[in-house]
Amino acid sequence: MARLSCAGRTCILDSSPWVGELMNLVRKVVDAGTPILGVCYGHQIIARSYGGDPVVRISPTPEIGWVEVVQDAPNPLLEGLPKKFYSFQSHFEEVQKAPSGFVVTASTPRCPIQAYYIQGKPVFGVQFHPERNAAEGQQSIDSKKTARPPVARDCIFGDGKAESIFSEYVAKTIFSNFLRQRGHRK
Repeated sequence: MARLSCAGRTCILDSSPWVGELMNLVRKVVDAGTPILGVCYGHQIIARSYGGDPVVRISPTPEIGWVEVVQDAPNPLLEGLPKKFYSFQSHFEEVQKAPSGFVVTASTPRCPIQAYYIQGKPVFGVQFHPERNAAEGQQSIDSKKTARPPVARDCIFGDGKAESIFSEYVAKTIFSNFLRQRGHRK
C-alpha cells in the first residue's frame, strides 16, 4: 500500500528530473495493482502521470482552510461520508481535467476535481487533507495569513471555525476505506 502526499513547495508543473522519475514510479506502482491514496500533491502527480501537463494547472482560485466538499458520484474511498463534508484544503495547484479512466467523484465551487479513483484499480486521489486535525489546520491558516506576501483573504476559508466544523470521522472513514483496498491488489 502506498500513500503519496504533499511535496512541500514543489509545484505540480515542475519539470525537474526527479519529477519525471516519480511519475514513472507512480505508473509502475499503479500497473502492479498496489493500492495508492494520493493526497494533495499526490492526487495531482497521479493525474499528471497519466494525463501529462495538460491535466494540471496553477489554480485560479486557491483554497486554504476548511472547505465544504461535495460528493458528486459514488467512490469507495468516500463511502460512509455524508454527501457534503468539511475537510482542510491547502493548495495553489490542482487537477483541471481527469485523464482517461479516472472517475471524478467530489468537488468544491473553486476546485471541480477534489476526489477521483481510477476505474478497475485501487487508486484514489483527494485534493483535500483528511489527515489534518483542527489545530494543524488553524496553524496552517495562521501561517498563510502572516506569510510575506500573505495569502489573499478571499482564498482563506473557515478561519477560527475549525473546532465547530472539523470532524475526525472524515479522516477515520477515508483511511479505513483505503485500508480495505488491500484485498483488491492483483
